[in-house]
Amino acid sequence: MNILTPGVISGLIGASNYMHASNAPMAVYNKEAAKINPDTEKMGRALGVAGNALNSARSESDNAAEELEKAKEQATKTEQAEQEAKLQKDMEAKIKAQREVANQPADTVEISNEARLVSGNNDPASVQQNTGSDTIEPKIYTSDGTAFTVSADINISPVISVRV
Repeated sequence: MNILTPGVISGLIGASNYMHASNAPMAVYNKEAAKINPDTEKMGRALGVAGNALNSARSESDNAAEELEKAKEQATKTEQAEQEAKLQKDMEAKIKAQREVANQPADTVEISNEARLVSGNNDPASVQQNTGSDTIEPKIYTSDGTAFTVSADINISPVISVRV
């Protein structure tokens, strides 16, 4: 944000103008002081006018300083508000992205009855009892999802290999 507000500029211009305005009475004072018989009343009036101009310049400079402080405070508040708005916007975007990810369909796994029996989860409410033999035949699954039963004679390695 630009801190050169109209109040600051007005104060600076006013101070500059009053400083220049004090030059004329000071020139009169110096001219009179250079004379052999100076007019002291004229010199006193010139100093009074120059002093008034310098006091006015100081007043305008103080006004410019006050306006500058106000502009700095306003700039700080505006910057903080912009940062908070940006943080809020980023947070909303992050939450929206998380919701989109949460709403996407996820991969699911169905556990067969045989796998539930093997895993030890024998809850009668969730698993139907295997009415056949209690032995579970090992199966090999292909990449297209079909299962082949393997006879118990074959030694199956516990290593799992996946082909893509």
